[in-house]
This record gives sequence, C-alpha cells and structure tokens, in this order.
Amino acid sequence: MLLEAITAKLIEFRDDIIKLSERLLKTEQALQAEALERNSLLIALQSFESVKTDAQKTVEELAIGAESKIQLAIEAIPVPKDGEDADPVDYDAIYERVDGKINTALSDFEALANSEFKGIKSDLKTDLVKSIDGVARTLEERISKIPPAKNGKDGVVDYSLVDTKIKQAIGEIKQPDSPVVVSDISLKNRDLTVFYTDGTKKTILLPTPKGGGSTTVYQNGGGGTETYTNLTPTAVSIGGIPAGSTFDNMTMQEMWDALLYPYQTPAFSSFTSSMSTPIEVGSTIPAGSVTFLWNTTNSSNIAANSIKIDDITAGNTLASGLANTGTTAISISEITNVMATSHQWKITATNTKGVFLSRTLNVYWQWKIYYGESALTDLIETDVEALRVGTLAANVSGNYSFNAGEYKWICYPTSFGLKTTFKDASTNFDVAVQPALTKSITNSQGVSTNYYCHRTVNKLGGSITIAIS
Repeated sequence: MLLEAITAKLIEFRDDIIKLSERLLKTEQALQAEALERNSLLIALQSFESVKTDAQKTVEELAIGAESKIQLAIEAIPVPKDGEDADPVDYDAIYERVDGKINTALSDFEALANSEFKGIKSDLKTDLVKSIDGVARTLEERISKIPPAKNGKDGVVDYSLVDTKIKQAIGEIKQPDSPVVVSDISLKNRDLTVFYTDGTKKTILLPTPKGGGSTTVYQNGGGGTETYTNLTPTAVSIGGIPAGSTFDNMTMQEMWDALLYPYQTPAFSSFTSSMSTPIEVGSTIPAGSVTFLWNTTNSSNIAANSIKIDDITAGNTLASGLANTGTTAISISEITNVMATSHQWKITATNTKGVFLSRTLNVYWQWKIYYGESALTDLIETDVEALRVGTLAANVSGNYSFNAGEYKWICYPTSFGLKTTFKDASTNFDVAVQPALTKSITNSQGVSTNYYCHRTVNKLGGSITIAIS
C-alpha cells in the first residue's frame, strides 16, 4: 500500500510539473504579446517629443518620462525561470507596493497640473493621465499572468530595489527641471496645438511611427514642417506603404498620403486595332491607315503625351508622344505571311513615377481545319475543302461535333503533329478510325501544305462529339 501511495504521489507530482511547464510557456507568449502592446504605447507617447525644444516640461513629456521610468520598476520584478522546488512569491504584495505608489504619483501629478499648468486643456490632461494609469493596469495584468515560482532562489524579491525604482519614477512625475513656457495645449484627434506665453502657437500632426531606436527621427524641418526619417526597412506592408520601405526626411503630409492614399498604378486594360485576327495563311494586311484603340486604368497617373506604338516584328516605331485619348490612326506598310506565324505591335506609356507600362497586340496567320460527314471512303482536295466545317486554328486538339450518318472525317495540317487518340466525349470510349491519309491542300490564298485526314472505320448513324488528342 505504501508503494502504491508513493507511486500515486510521484504521478501527481509529474502531472503538476507538466502543467507548470504549459503555464510557463503560455505566460511567456502572453508576456511577449504584452511587451508588444507596451511598446506600441511607448512609440505613441514618444511622438510628443517633437515639441520638446519649445515646451520641454509640458505635461505630455512628463507622461513619457514617467512611462519609461515606471517600466524600470516593473522590470525589477523577477520572472520564474524553473520549477524544481516550491516556494511561492507573494506577487500580490509586489503589486500593492507598486500600485499604491503609482496612484500616489497620479494624485501628485494632478496637483502639479492644477498649480503649475493652469492653462492646460482638460482633454489633453485626461488623455495623458489615462496613459499613466494604463501602466498600473499593465502591471496588474502582468502579475496576474505569472505563475508562482517553484524555486526559493527565483522567488526572492528585493523589495527595496522595487521601492527605489518606483521612487525614481515618481520623482520624474513630480520634479520638472526647467520652467514651462507653454500657456495652453489643445489635442484634437492627432492635431497637437501648443500655445506659448508670447502669443505664438504651433500645430503638429502626431504620427504613430514604425520602427524605433536610433534610426527613427522626428525633427522640425524649418517653418513649422515636421519631418520623419527611419532607414530601417518596414517588416510588413501597411496601407499604401509596402514591406521594405524606408523613409528619409519625409514630411508628415507625405507620410500620411503614402499610408492612406497609396499610389494607384496605371495599366493598359486593352489594346486592339481595326485589323482582323486570326487570318488565313497567305492573307495580306493591306498598306494604309490602321486604327489602334486602347483603354487604361488610373489614367490620371499616366504621364502626359507619353503614349508610343511600336511595330515589334518590323522593329520600328509607328508613333510616339501621343496623348492618352484611347485611339489613333497610323499608316502601315503591307504585311503578308505564307506560313503560320504572327505579327506583333506594342503600346507603351510612362506613369507619373517614371515607370513604363505596356501591352501587346498580335495578328495571327493560321491554317484551316476541315471536318464533317461524308459517304466517301477516300477524299481528294476538293472533297476535303467541301467538308461541312472549315475553321482557322492553331492546333487540332479539342472536341469536334459531328452530325448523324456517314463516315466522320477530320483533316488538319501535318505541322500540327499526328494525333492518335480519338474518344467519344460523352462516354470516353475509343472511337475506331482509319490510319491517317496524307493530302496536299492549297488554300484560298494559293498557299499549299500537307494535311493528315482521318475517318471513322464505320459509318455512325448517330451524332457524336469526338475528343482528339
């Protein structure tokens, strides 16, 4: 019985260790997420430093200093590292000390604001006091998420160190080290207006900066223009600012425009002409005027008179310096092709950022495919050309619908390659066909080429769709 009881206790102890490990992992993840939240608050508060030179001891500067110093107090609280024996830390006592001292600091802060900063508007004062109060809530959340320490060494708390850190933070709130020359402050949305005792004022659009450290710089660019520099590439895309962007002496107007109004990149959505395509091998595009037509998106971002049309195949420019009107008539030379090929034209333009955009247009010369029904077991050239369907195509693979009765015939240029698979498209069963016959066909343009011709082994009484590959 004793052995069973010991075994049960060991199992219980093992389970406790596993649960503690899971809690520690979750706590680490929670603290990392919380650190990101606190960092966001720090970054937002640091934006107030843009008025530091002219109003060094305004209320927002005191809040920023208090925020950073109170973080030192929080960091003085040890975090459990292992779980090998048991001696819990009284985190409630820690919080009681810190929370009480922060609340005292907030009271002193209110008194200081009422006595030395009488002109400060209540909306700004309330906003900044809430920011400091948020530190107390952060501390409470952090302590609530930390599991009891299991090691006496880890669990020892140096209360005197915590008290010292908190006193430093409170001192920063209570002790401005130079006179304030601000008579009033107004904060509406993100517009911070500072009124000075000499009657002047200054309005700044407060951003929420990305990045941090020594690479982030807010500065007055002269004449009241605030600029932003951060040479660390952004990690993710946000708004109109793509990942990998850096910023060098950009005004706040430029920053907000880039974020909220991303550049709308223009493009050609179509490019056509009055020429027909495809056309039969041997056909001629006559010399003369051809109308080219195009459409663009975000047309306002296409540089003026930057449209150009090139004959890519011939290697020459047909027109340049065109306005983005969507149409132009251009005189071209005669074009004839006696083989299956294409002729290409390209339209290009420049957007307002100096980047090229383009689209191509092709006219294709193609051979015909002939197919249909016939009672004949062999076909001559005129029979081939007399089959029910003659259509231009670039290849023969695909489905072909045949009417009921007679043999089913299909003829295609040998340049397409010999096809060997013929199936009933509705059943996927093979369709029996005779070996290909080779025929020389001269098309309507007087150009000859060899064709493969297949027919079904038997006359098929019903209609059928044959899939060829």
